[in-house]
Amino acid sequence: MKRSLKFIKYLTVLYSITTFAYADTELTKSFITSEIDKMCTQKYNSYKIIDISKPINGVTIVSIRPPHREFPNQIIFKFDSKAKNWVRVYEALCIGIEDKPGEILDLHTTGEGVDVTIGKNTLFDEKFKKMTQVANANNTILIPYTDFQHMHSFEDIKSFYTIDKTEFLEIAVRLKGDQYTQRYPIDNCMMYDMPTIKNTQFIYKDNTYKIVTETDNRQRWMILFKGIDEKFEYIVDKKIWVEKF
Repeated sequence: MKRSLKFIKYLTVLYSITTFAYADTELTKSFITSEIDKMCTQKYNSYKIIDISKPINGVTIVSIRPPHREFPNQIIFKFDSKAKNWVRVYEALCIGIEDKPGEILDLHTTGEGVDVTIGKNTLFDEKFKKMTQVANANNTILIPYTDFQHMHSFEDIKSFYTIDKTEFLEIAVRLKGDQYTQRYPIDNCMMYDMPTIKNTQFIYKDNTYKIVTETDNRQRWMILFKGIDEKFEYIVDKKIWVEKF
């Protein structure tokens, strides 16, 4: 009996030490909120956290209802094993395409969003990366679509992001049909409203991360990727697969 009690005591102590050792590495909701707050302007800062996935290999996916369009509805956090803290990844995700006006604010309707055409876009092109650096230095968010870039700027944004929407035209046609491009111009983001995320699954299989997300307009998006780059900026080997259900 004494041995059993001593063994239980050792387990309790070990648990306490382990909990203390990793207390500072836990990804808390308060930290997540503070990071998202930095991405928002005070003018439009109403968002809702829908889901926080369990960490896999130091990667966590946070799904939200965003404060406005051209704001991500999935944000990635990666644990920095050297600094022993969590970091928000610069590249974020936007899940879902809706061609009907929704409830999420469109900054174009307030005169605070603009679309510009600078040629075809590739997110990982060094030229585009330099463009984002210049834009961010001027408190501007730059988001690439297939044939144009969306821009919006607020002086009080403290932390920046980008979203890879270079495949959105192809995805929209796949989901909605060729009439999509006949109804809307392809040189601005009028055609890309946002549905609401209903549920998310985050798994790791065959050395690949998989985010499977369903939206309230019955779309299922699967984001496949190998990891996050060393600077915690971009998603590595990202592939997007979409279907209606």
